[in-house]
Amino acid sequence: MIKKFIALAAVAAMLFACGEKDDTQKPNNGNDPIEKPEPEEPEFESAIAIDGDYADWAAVEAVTATLPTEGTPKYTQLKTLKAYADEYFIFLYLEYDPTDIRTIDLFINDDNDPMTGHINAWDEGLGMMLQGSFYEFDAEYTTQLGGKSWDPSMYMFGGEDLSTAWEWVDLGVGGGASSSIANMIDDTTAAVEIQIIREMLPMPLADTIGLGVILETAGWVSVGALPAVAEELKFEGAANPLLSLDIPAAIE
Repeated sequence: MIKKFIALAAVAAMLFACGEKDDTQKPNNGNDPIEKPEPEEPEFESAIAIDGDYADWAAVEAVTATLPTEGTPKYTQLKTLKAYADEYFIFLYLEYDPTDIRTIDLFINDDNDPMTGHINAWDEGLGMMLQGSFYEFDAEYTTQLGGKSWDPSMYMFGGEDLSTAWEWVDLGVGGGASSSIANMIDDTTAAVEIQIIREMLPMPLADTIGLGVILETAGWVSVGALPAVAEELKFEGAANPLLSLDIPAAIE
């Protein structure tokens, strides 16, 4: 034990001697060294800006769903759905007939497992829903007023896997998404773009997720849904999958 103590003391003395330097060689004349500021992280800039100018969507590799060109879809007011993800956000772009539209319901298969979660318009389980209005209405919800930014409530499915029961649990969370103000791009079609903060979502996302969107009127009637399969094909047994979106790894 004494030998061990003596050896440790010798090592400490050597380290002290090696580390001792003339104070004139130290910054601040021998005072504590000046701490260099940490280099600033470059600010991350997404390829999509939520500004109502949709030209930047042409520069990204978005996944897209449109109404089927053959057969009759069940709902027709949602015409185009695009989705794109980067290290921080999920982006959506919608084109739709705005007649009496009030609410966007975004459904997410967050774990990429088709056998877990709620079954809705698609043949895959859904574990998460974001629901909110992007138009103002009058007090009676009979007249659509101006558009507003989408600030949805967030829900997790609390029922049995593959149940069609509406057993969504409101998490009481907002502020995780925003949108441009919807505007008309032709006489009958409006467009809106949405940004969702990935970090604000209540559950972690798999490397690939499934997305589906339903549009509802002021009376909670579904009138738009994508992706969509024609009703004739569904009657013949065709599957109606969600829109598949790859999720890049988040920047730490």
